[in-house]
Amino acid sequence: MSHELRTPLNAVLGFTELVREDLAAASDAARFESAIDDLDRVIQASNHLVGIIADILDLTKLESGALELRDEDIDIHALVERALAETAADVPGPTNTLLRDLPSSLPCARGDGLRLQQVLANLLRNAAKFTERGMITISARRSLKDGEEQLSVEIRDTGIGMSATQRRDAFAAFYQADDSPTRLYGGAGLGLTLCQRLCDVMGATLTVESELGEGTRAVVSVPLRPDVE
Repeated sequence: MSHELRTPLNAVLGFTELVREDLAAASDAARFESAIDDLDRVIQASNHLVGIIADILDLTKLESGALELRDEDIDIHALVERALAETAADVPGPTNTLLRDLPSSLPCARGDGLRLQQVLANLLRNAAKFTERGMITISARRSLKDGEEQLSVEIRDTGIGMSATQRRDAFAAFYQADDSPTRLYGGAGLGLTLCQRLCDVMGATLTVESELGEGTRAVVSVPLRPDVE
């Protein structure tokens, strides 16, 4: 998967970006406006495929127990900003409003910041994908569960939400909320599966609440002192 698909695809992506930069920097760049638009579509599609391949590789590592985790202090403010920067092309989207609700002082959590960022980025993209002319809110708070201190990051949207059947199947690998031939929402159906499994191996928890037509609320809770092998 990595060598036969991702490596040549990265070459396609890299050379396409170089050609686009050359055309955009040309003295008569206006002549190439149509070509630049076409190259932007190639770049967007290539990035989408690279993301799917990366998700499949991560899922394989999780299932085989080969995923390595880092142990570090996690600054939630910086983590949220990195997740928002990573998803800036998709979140909040052309018609949505993004709201941050983060207290000025939050303690550091402990765990793998890169993997937690991956979880938040996936949840943010989901929120944007299923919301139109609405609001996406990301907030964080200190919480207590069974006497253990936690940091909880919540991503809430006012999008289409999920039915009871969709909520039941949402964490299954490759599940499509809309599997009709004319479906409106893309994706490989791996986002929530990866989020849940990454949270499991990090000692975190992911809960998702949703009602059809009422939006979705996803909460990631990270222990301040996780007991994870």
